[in-house]
Amino acid sequence: MEVRLLDDRATWDAWVGEQPTGDILQSYEWGEFKSSLGWKTRRLAVLDEGRVAACAQVFFRRLPVGTMGYCPRGPVFDPANPKPVTLLLDALHDTCRHEHAMCLKVEPPLRDSVSHHRMFTEWGFRRGDEIQPRSTIVLDLSPDLETLSGRLDIKTRYNVGLASRRGVRIVEAGDDGVAVFYSILQATSQRADFSIHSLQYYDRVWTLLRGRNMAQLLLATYDDEILAGAMLFKLARNAYYMYGASSGRRRNLKPSDLLQWECIRWAKSAGCTTYDMWGIPDEVGQAATSGGNILELLDKNTGNGGPSDNGKKGSARGGVKVDGAKGNDSSLWGVYRFKRGFGGEVVRFVGAYDYVYSAKRYNLWIRSVPLVRQFISKVGRVRHFDKAGVT
Repeated sequence: MEVRLLDDRATWDAWVGEQPTGDILQSYEWGEFKSSLGWKTRRLAVLDEGRVAACAQVFFRRLPVGTMGYCPRGPVFDPANPKPVTLLLDALHDTCRHEHAMCLKVEPPLRDSVSHHRMFTEWGFRRGDEIQPRSTIVLDLSPDLETLSGRLDIKTRYNVGLASRRGVRIVEAGDDGVAVFYSILQATSQRADFSIHSLQYYDRVWTLLRGRNMAQLLLATYDDEILAGAMLFKLARNAYYMYGASSGRRRNLKPSDLLQWECIRWAKSAGCTTYDMWGIPDEVGQAATSGGNILELLDKNTGNGGPSDNGKKGSARGGVKVDGAKGNDSSLWGVYRFKRGFGGEVVRFVGAYDYVYSAKRYNLWIRSVPLVRQFISKVGRVRHFDKAGVT
């Protein structure tokens, strides 16, 4: 076995896409996107007789107190086969030290379990703050559309039909779609109190991934008025509902319900077998993992509130915190109430783990993160920060 930098797009995406733990954030194209924002991207792969056995796409960015290495939804490996992972981690540490990184943050796409936590602890990592949502809902798209429709709860199925009967239409975005979507996103951000990226950010990721047939932007319209939008991505047979927004107007028409159903239909037609709804309150994931009462949690946090069209229920990033600004708690729970209506399995990952190379700089950064969040909150919502204070 050997570890090497791998810049072969086809080989990289083919292997990541076919792995049960593969993710869009580890795709070659996402690395290109991050590079265009100023991150330095490194792709390391363990090759066994010429075939990839494990890999990690790592992004480096200079922060106020030093450089941070970040591996979202990675490394990608088979936990039952530890040898390639050991070689990969050794190479990752060498690369991070070469980049003078104070730490390496990884968020492996592994299910929350004692054995997976123990694995990273034994490798010298410590628990860190998450940047990506730790809990989500994943739909199995293998059944036919009739079966998938039958898995919608009664209220959601009714709302989907209601929106269609009342004249809501779902259209694919044209050339000006991102700008239109962004205007709705701004309204959602103000209403639900969370921060968003700049228009250029969404335009860049859309343009790059759309050019590779890995993205779709759907808009819900009524009488030529745009009411809601959803930006979707796909890698191989996996689809991701990553960014969504609602204008908050004409909620009685239930445009978001029909839009979400059409997103699922699009993913199915694109050959996807999974649909990641990208984020729900982590308390739900905890309850699902521990056998807790999810309905009791839901009633406690939202009462009998409705889905994302109902008041402060919108979200730009699958219903989770965006760019580090803490979203309104009721909005997160409202989005979960909306998403659960489409069926699917609650999935909770192991979360973030940090490997520290410079304790002094790392501890300084950890102490400064709350100050960064306060700064974001004071100067405005549209900022290029995420939960760790980095783009």
